[in-house]
Amino acid sequence: MVINFRPRCIRGKLEAGQQKGEPQAPELSTFNCRRMQLNGVDRKIIILVLIIFALALSVSIHAVAADGDYKVLVYNETVTVLDDRTVMVSLDYNFSWNQDGYIVRDWSMNIPSGDAYGIVVENDNGPLPFTSTASANWTSLDIDLMQDVHAGQTYMFKVSYLSQDNIQSIGPERDLSMWTISDNVPKDSVSLTVKIPNSYGVVNWDPQFMTETNNANETVLNGQAANVSADTNLMLNVNYATTEVRYDIVYQYLFNNTGSSTDFGSEFELPIYTQSVDQENTPYSSIPAPVSTWNDSSENLRANYTFAQIGPGDIANITVSYQTEIMLPPTIDPSSSGTLSDIPSSYLGYTSADKYWEINDPAIVSLSQNLTRNEQTVLGMVKSIYNFTTTNISYDYVKYDLIISGVSVERYGAVKTLSLGMGVCEDITDLFVTLCRAAGIPAIEITGPIYSQDGLMGIGETHAWADVYVPGYGWLEVDPTWKEFGTLDGRHIAESTFSNSSEPDWIILGNFRSGTYEVLTYITMVTSSSLYLANPSITAVAVGDLQTGTPIDLKVLVSNFGNGTAYSTNVTVIGSANLTVSNASISFGNVRGYDTETASLVASTETAGNYSVVFNLKYLTDAGQAVNQSYICNFLVTKKPAFTLDELASSVNDMIWMGLGVGFLIALVAILAVWRTKRSGF
Repeated sequence: MVINFRPRCIRGKLEAGQQKGEPQAPELSTFNCRRMQLNGVDRKIIILVLIIFALALSVSIHAVAADGDYKVLVYNETVTVLDDRTVMVSLDYNFSWNQDGYIVRDWSMNIPSGDAYGIVVENDNGPLPFTSTASANWTSLDIDLMQDVHAGQTYMFKVSYLSQDNIQSIGPERDLSMWTISDNVPKDSVSLTVKIPNSYGVVNWDPQFMTETNNANETVLNGQAANVSADTNLMLNVNYATTEVRYDIVYQYLFNNTGSSTDFGSEFELPIYTQSVDQENTPYSSIPAPVSTWNDSSENLRANYTFAQIGPGDIANITVSYQTEIMLPPTIDPSSSGTLSDIPSSYLGYTSADKYWEINDPAIVSLSQNLTRNEQTVLGMVKSIYNFTTTNISYDYVKYDLIISGVSVERYGAVKTLSLGMGVCEDITDLFVTLCRAAGIPAIEITGPIYSQDGLMGIGETHAWADVYVPGYGWLEVDPTWKEFGTLDGRHIAESTFSNSSEPDWIILGNFRSGTYEVLTYITMVTSSSLYLANPSITAVAVGDLQTGTPIDLKVLVSNFGNGTAYSTNVTVIGSANLTVSNASISFGNVRGYDTETASLVASTETAGNYSVVFNLKYLTDAGQAVNQSYICNFLVTKKPAFTLDELASSVNDMIWMGLGVGFLIALVAILAVWRTKRSGF
């Protein structure tokens, strides 16, 4: 900002009859004009006063930036994936201010998260003051650059933050999505880097100018773009997935006696779980405990429950819970697939007919032969059957709506599904399994829930798919309804396997001596990855001169090294004997994952020696559990000398400034005296 001062003198005409030297009209005072006609000494005095005034203005006036023209020279953004929901973002931002006549001191920018925390803004000299305002999808930062940036100058600063609203997770699948450039400003250079732990596999990404490299700990996507125009907006999208995923599963079975009489000795047979080739289950827990358990002909674990009595309107509640881990199998190599003769004889039992797998029906036999006769490998045969099923059989949404509404509907089986050209997942899988078996390829059917999100699923919300045996590879997962071949998405949770029979050899309702029951089944699934763990720790540092009789600054940092939030975090402080601490309790509130909160305490003592301060940390976990931890800070306090060099330097400095001040006043008085003398003599 440029401030111009120009003395102005206005000469006026004398009124008629007015003598020279007499006062004019007030707005055109000849006295004022004459005062502006200064000799050399007067001019020097006025110039000196103006210089002093301008210096004062330069100290006291804060220039505010006007909207102007600027360009970004360097835009380097690094996004580091820390866990299933948290990213750490770091942005190096170097701009050039180009508009003449303006300076900039304050800077505003948006970061693409409405849940940003742990925000740090800094330049090479240290932290910069800022304020933040969060909205649904953005957080606005107003930054004090701590210096004036003039036209032609450049300025660089860095913004870093943590965010938990840029990753969407469905089972093992992850989708990182955020705006990276959206400010409509030209940029000389843009660099994007995404770092993902090696526990994930990257599927695809955008923008495409990034390339993939791998090291021991992470996958890195990195790329640069030059001369990015102002109208370029870039959205960062990275799709990746874990190679395994765990789910906590709870089945709840409710049997409501809607009859008018009490039912005595009611028996229920229920499924627990199945062990599939890519799924492993932990031991289950059950309330109440079952009377007995067994494995059916397809090796599914089943249980029997007995209730002594269930009165009219009463509900028998059975809850079964366990954790399952699903490993995503490797992609099949077509060159490794064998022929029908390579199939072990022990698996040929999985090529037989059953009620809904009518492999001897003429239409099924003819179609299976036509689809596989030109294929040399089992994998080729399976792929041909899969292509036919997914292309020619449509989904029966009318039947699906009836199932969801609780209406009992007919299972079509392979022949009727082929005839109708439609069916639900169970029917489509029946046809696929039957065509494979008719061709001599072992195939089994799997049923179970599909994970879509944490929460409650109701009765009928289960899915069906298939496993087929491919020699040289093993059991290959195929979902002809969802059109997934070879590797499923990790959201298929196997609950029952049908290998020796197309129907289960157990029944959900057993022997009822009396009573009418309404059966409700609910499945509550919560992925283990959503159970985040906090891991806070305290670091305390004594800052400054640790001397008796002087304040001792204690800087307390609570750093959460876990991915969960430490809720209601509180620290109580206990000092050694003879040590006074200013605050006995500090509330840090909620300390989120990977974040650090700070506080300052002041201690003092009149006795030199070794001292310690004990910090008791208390917080709550996601599960509501209270955790207590203790940390200690040790430091040595020395005796304060009678007179220090710093105090001497401070005293000398004060004397110098006092002398300068007195000299300035004497000079000013002398100048005013000379001025007054000249004025009196005018």
